[in-house]
Amino acid sequence: TDPDCVACDPSHPGVFCPADGSGCCDTTAKGRLARFTLPSPGTPATFRIEAILPGEVILGLASGRDGSVLAGTDLGNVYRFDPVANSTTLLTTLLGAVFSITQERPTGDWYLELRADPKIVRLSEAGVPLPLPSSVPPAPPEEAVLQWGPDGQLYRLRGRADATTALEVYPL
Repeated sequence: TDPDCVACDPSHPGVFCPADGSGCCDTTAKGRLARFTLPSPGTPATFRIEAILPGEVILGLASGRDGSVLAGTDLGNVYRFDPVANSTTLLTTLLGAVFSITQERPTGDWYLELRADPKIVRLSEAGVPLPLPSSVPPAPPEEAVLQWGPDGQLYRLRGRADATTALEVYPL
């Protein structure tokens, strides 16, 4: 409500708000995908709202090898944000909330973990469903976070960050 606020939302392309200043806020309670820039000597940190997904909660987020960002929501929607084209596109809708996303960099394939069965889903770089490799179970126990390792293997971290943590490796 500040009359001197800076409008840095999708309807104001290219405008960044200072992280320590007054940015205009929209009335949407959820679903804001924001871009942040780090401070550097003489330049303050900034942010802008790149996309607004009304009524959705963004749970999973991952950067792609092409510079795009995939966002998974509580409604099972998977969006791709392209920072070059400054556009957000709905790629697909899955059967459950998407809370973990990672990309296999050499192939561009995306692996997502859902709150549904199957729990693990594989998409091509373009968002087309693909079968899982035989080494990856479609419905492993509990919820977990997926991540590609520098050794080219898919890792799944589940449990608590203590003695009950389990790290499952799926060699491909």
